[in-house]
Amino acid sequence: DVAGDRKELLWMALPSLAGGGLGALLVLWVGNRTFAIVVPWLIYGATALFVAQAPIRRFVDRRIAADAHRRRRALQVVMQFAISIYGGFFGAAMGILMLAMLGLVGHDNLSRMNGLKNFAGVCINLTAAGIFIAGGQVRWPLAVAMMGGAIVGGYVAARASRRVDPKWVRGLVVVVGVVMGTYTLVKSI
Repeated sequence: DVAGDRKELLWMALPSLAGGGLGALLVLWVGNRTFAIVVPWLIYGATALFVAQAPIRRFVDRRIAADAHRRRRALQVVMQFAISIYGGFFGAAMGILMLAMLGLVGHDNLSRMNGLKNFAGVCINLTAAGIFIAGGQVRWPLAVAMMGGAIVGGYVAARASRRVDPKWVRGLVVVVGVVMGTYTLVKSI
């Protein structure tokens, strides 16, 4: 869905690599207790942003003319950097945030948005993983199981999302966000 669009991939990669590294360093700094308290609210916030994408996009469209490509690109880079910090800090629901951001800056093809999101997610996760490995924070048996699940799940979900009506995909994203937020909130209490 994004093959051959090197410029767009570069604009996603640079803030993703930098933000992912910064987020990983931040999680090492704040510790597990603070991390557990903050996580549910981050997930709820990401889900709310995804739900509010259409009205926020209309607001952005009024503020930035449709032909103001550079301003939209700057907004995308700044937002992707912030999302990448979040992603390096806590990856869950990061994809929801990226989909919301891409919609806000003018992307409307959900398959293309998914491709950009997945590419950026790889950049964020590789950077954060490198920092966690260097810091001796990885439990390898769990990490290998999670990598396998992420690879299979990402492949299956990408293929399935092309065959399903986008409104159903969007609904599923919201349901997953609410369930994950609630699960992590209950777990942290």
